[in-house]
Order: sequence, then structure tokens, then C-alpha cells
Amino acid sequence: MLWVILNERLDLLTFITGVAVGTVAVALTNRLVLRESYRRRYFFRSIPAVAFFLRLLLEIYIAGFAAVKLMVAGNVRVGLVDIHTDLEDDLAIALLANSITLTPGTVTMDTDGQHMKVIWLNPQTRDPEAAGETIKGLLERMLRSVVRR
Repeated sequence: MLWVILNERLDLLTFITGVAVGTVAVALTNRLVLRESYRRRYFFRSIPAVAFFLRLLLEIYIAGFAAVKLMVAGNVRVGLVDIHTDLEDDLAIALLANSITLTPGTVTMDTDGQHMKVIWLNPQTRDPEAAGETIKGLLERMLRSVVRR
């Protein structure tokens, strides 16, 4: 699908070419770059992954409307908060950090292991525990069921 988007064409040839290029890329990466197979390293459960994706879309829309409301009202403050995640898997941490960034009003600036620096519009608290729960709470809990480890 990324190939179709990048080519800005939706036809059978573009789709087949994208599937072929993607398959070759995954096979070469699996063989030449990774020390273990994709299936072992990046296993995730399909149904919880779909539920996570749908919830993320909902969170993006909710946060987007809230951010627009703040900007229109001219009531925007920006804060930087350090949060901690209980996730241990690198893939899960990367998914969480990117999910936070995709949600309007928050941007993950840096990750260091299980610690993240997040820019937050109109921070409600400076307490890392409370801020972490507000920013990542449900998404982090859902990711635990998505990624096996």
C-alpha cells in the first residue's frame, strides 16, 4: 500500500509491483540484516493490533479537535515532560513513541530505553507518573497485548 501511495496510482500493475518490491525488501532484510527472523523478532497478535490501530485513529481525531480548540482560543502553553514506559520490547516502545507523536498535541522528542521526552500542549501536570498516564495510558496497555514478549 505504501508503494501505491508513493506512486499516486491505484492500478493492478502498481499494486503487484509494490507487493513484489515489499516482499524482496523483507526477504533481503531478513537474510542480510537481522540476526533472527522477522517472525521471531517482530511477532504481534493480529486482532489486538487491529484494535490498537482503530483506537489510535480515534485518539488522533479526539486530540486533533482538542488541539484546534486550544489554538483557536489562543490558549496554548507548551511543556516538556519525561515519562516512563513499562514496555520492554523495542518494537512496542517504538510503536508507543510514534503513536504519541501521531496524536496531535504531543511529540516524542527522544527515547532512551524505557524513558521518553515528550512535548505536550497545555500540560495538565508536571508529575511524570500522572503525565505518563494521561499521554500514553490506554495505548501502552493495548500495546502489551499486541506485542509478544
